[in-house]
Amino acid sequence: MDTPTPDPAPDLTPNPGGSVTRFFDELRVGSPGAAEQLWARFFPRLVALARQALAGHPQRVADADDAAQSAFASFCLRVKAGEFSVHDRADLWNLLGVITTRKARKQVRHEAAQKRGGRRVRGDGALSKPDGSPLPLDEIARTCPPDEFDLSCEELLDQLGPELREFALLRLLGFRNREIADRLDCTERSVERKLALIRLKWEAAWGADENENE
Repeated sequence: MDTPTPDPAPDLTPNPGGSVTRFFDELRVGSPGAAEQLWARFFPRLVALARQALAGHPQRVADADDAAQSAFASFCLRVKAGEFSVHDRADLWNLLGVITTRKARKQVRHEAAQKRGGRRVRGDGALSKPDGSPLPLDEIARTCPPDEFDLSCEELLDQLGPELREFALLRLLGFRNREIADRLDCTERSVERKLALIRLKWEAAWGADENENE
């Protein structure tokens, strides 16, 4: 199968202070505003690339969006972990394009494996620190080895409906609870409850994986 090739990086600098490489540098130090700017500039093209990678495979309506969302979330987490460096917008676009294409193809393999009944086993301990306290959502998304990272992010997000997925994505992109509350027009306590519900859903899903493999 031919690998979809990302189109040349578009001109994504609508204002003098809008350099995507500057946003990348800000993302490395954990700026959620930088993630938001990169999302606005790249996400539509990532969805189109995911559709190209998924062409010819049976898929749900939201598969391309799901692939692009989870690819972008894992990209942001890995940037903040210091895994990537870029020199210009072409480097950045190519990096995002490769992650999205790989993510879409892993999604196809994952769905095929689920139909065959094959699922990975994870322990509940992966969701907590050694002292038993819960991990932040962004740390949970990094519990798999690097070669499984993108797929792990997809599996986590796939457990959520549209509303909870929005809360999870914002948290994974680095927004604090107060900032999430402001963006989604709710109270900080509501955000805390939503994030707690997300954790419960993830714990239940991982527990189900273990039971099916016993």
